[in-house]
Amino acid sequence: MTKEEVLNKILKLSDESKTAREIGAIVGLTKNAVMGRLYRHKTKNGYVPAPTSRYAFIRKYRKNPAGIVIGVDKCTVCYKDYESYSKYDRFCNSCRKDINSKTSWIL
Repeated sequence: MTKEEVLNKILKLSDESKTAREIGAIVGLTKNAVMGRLYRHKTKNGYVPAPTSRYAFIRKYRKNPAGIVIGVDKCTVCYKDYESYSKYDRFCNSCRKDINSKTSWIL
């Protein structure tokens, strides 16, 4: 079967209130593959997620909101010990300020 035939069969079976698992068993796909094809078909036909949906925005690295110290590390520049708030911290505060003032593309 071609991709269009598979998609038409998936759409027909979903209109008959079959679950994604049942459709996958009939068509020979996994449940997630069926869900992905239905979602892509929906977006091609003009569907846009609601602005409050968790799928409507780009996820960014979330900083430590409580400011909890997770450990003590050595600064990559000056080798002094500093309190680390994230596993991604590499510089103490004074070196971070120096680097940010010299180059805007780092950190």
